[in-house]
Amino acid sequence: MRILEGKRFLRGFTLIELVVVVVVIGVLAGIAIPTYRKTVEKQRGDKAKLILQTIYTAEKLYKLDYNTYGSLNNLINNKYMDNPNAGGAKFVYSILGVGATTFQARATRSGKYLAISQGGIVPGHWTWP
Repeated sequence: MRILEGKRFLRGFTLIELVVVVVVIGVLAGIAIPTYRKTVEKQRGDKAKLILQTIYTAEKLYKLDYNTYGSLNNLINNKYMDNPNAGGAKFVYSILGVGATTFQARATRSGKYLAISQGGIVPGHWTWP
């Protein structure tokens, strides 16, 4: 915008132009930030699923060697897998109901969880968020 002052023009933005720009940026941020957060949370869920599949594979290998399923500590201590709870994990991983024929591994976050058992994924607990 050019404003005539005396015999020369001053360059600058009017207050209304600045307000419009701020409003547009606010609207774009209002759309982008929730979408970004949802995408990040979905990626965390996908990572948790991969770790649960690793636990599933480690359990199958452990059962071949010991004829029973193992606890998370058994799998870690016997080098079937690394500790999934190390390094600031976003989910808490646990193995419940370990026995000769059954186990259920869970990835828990914010009161919700993903789960896998000796038979594969647990229906109703394999979508995130």
